[in-house]
Amino acid sequence: MRFKINNLEWEIEEYENKEFHEIRRELGRQQNEEIREDMFCYGFTNPCEQKIYLNKILCKEQKRQTLIHELGHCWLWSMGSSYTSYSEDALCDTISASHEFIKGVIDKYFG
Repeated sequence: MRFKINNLEWEIEEYENKEFHEIRRELGRQQNEEIREDMFCYGFTNPCEQKIYLNKILCKEQKRQTLIHELGHCWLWSMGSSYTSYSEDALCDTISASHEFIKGVIDKYFG
């Protein structure tokens, strides 16, 4: 599924568990990021590709919660934010500002 935020087009894709983890490892190598093999990954977002990857093995509620989380990353990156820490008010402002967008994408994806 495709969606737009701040005039940027993003895509959500689901992959079977094995292929999902292979993609994650390859992207990690490309970005010189250490990928822990002992941790299960539900989903991840690649801002360079403007793509959200979801592990197809997840049940519907896990997938929904994971997508909400990943859409939070999309919102921040699309708005030019790259904060590593937030004040409580800044976090609440971000949640408030992104709520309708995230809810709309979730409703469309699981519709």
